Amino acid sequence: MAAILHEDGTRLWRQVVASKRHKSLVAWLLRSQAGSTHPACLALASEPGARSETCRLLLNEALSDDRRFTVGRPSWTPVREASRMNANDAAAWRHRQLEVDDVAIHAVEGGTDTQPTVMFLHGWPTCWQSFERVMAALAAHAHVVAIDLPGIGGSPTLPAASDKRTLAGYVRGAIAQLGLRHTTLVGHDVGGMIVYAFLHAWPGVLERAVIMNTAVPGVAPWHEVERNPHIWHFAFHAVPQLPEALVAGHQAEYFAFFFDSLSARPEGVDSQARNVYAAAYAQPQALHAGFEWYRAFGQDAQHNRDARGHQVETPVLYLRGEAERGIELRRYVDGLREGGLAHVHGGLVPASGHFAPDEQPEAVAAALRAFMAET
Repeated sequence: MAAILHEDGTRLWRQVVASKRHKSLVAWLLRSQAGSTHPACLALASEPGARSETCRLLLNEALSDDRRFTVGRPSWTPVREASRMNANDAAAWRHRQLEVDDVAIHAVEGGTDTQPTVMFLHGWPTCWQSFERVMAALAAHAHVVAIDLPGIGGSPTLPAASDKRTLAGYVRGAIAQLGLRHTTLVGHDVGGMIVYAFLHAWPGVLERAVIMNTAVPGVAPWHEVERNPHIWHFAFHAVPQLPEALVAGHQAEYFAFFFDSLSARPEGVDSQARNVYAAAYAQPQALHAGFEWYRAFGQDAQHNRDARGHQVETPVLYLRGEAERGIELRRYVDGLREGGLAHVHGGLVPASGHFAPDEQPEAVAAALRAFMAET
């Protein structure tokens, strides 16, 4: 079984091992102030069928004299991690570890739960914190929730499959466990593909939906996007094993290429965010999980073609960055409408490229507020 050891965590690790029950632990991430993995964290569970309740009990026993950390279920629990907000704003976030179909899901909540909910799904190569500043801008008048997708950051368990319909099922389970109502589901990049799959799998569950900065597999103009030589990474990421072998240990440098080339300005995704995202994909299972999203595009396309005849009445907003190059906004909106989204309209995020939540969080928040007010 793999473990992540830092010098100051050796004592805690030895306590876990001394329990002689360590083989039944499941993976949990407790992230430190610096955003790296806590030294007492277990990165991998080797015994099939291990349950998170067992993990909770054993880790609480091992960490009993380190009260900075708790692992609780079902109550909200503090998880120390680097925040991109000031101390007061970051303190308002409440973190929770959910278990959905044996997969650990890290959820973050803010605002007031009596207000309508806005739930955020990140894309590649980011984590829940890509939406942190958008959440802060909305929290005064909304219940805001974000998750790390399975396998990424604080959600260390790999999903059963990486097609977007399966991932949407984990989102549906998280919504149910959190008791969310009147939910607007917002997805960026791969998160937007998951939103599309959710809308077709569970029509009528969401109050409204937002799909951002993405093309949806099997939905026009998908084939043109696939053939674009500037989108070379779709094919590269789909190659089995090779991307993991080449990118491991070089996450920051590799991700920087995309942040620099796809943003309206190279500094659009700041250095703090880049460090957070590299840490979220630092573990082998996280890097693998991200590339598996691309390997499932063929299956996603087939699912979406099969669903094309089903009309979804949920209001949908499709957003792209004003500086994103290539196919015009209208054609993406037309493709989504042909794919069954009956009430979809589009908008542009000013002075933004592909990473709109990072590049222009206030503008994204303004677009969401306007959309929710209209619908």
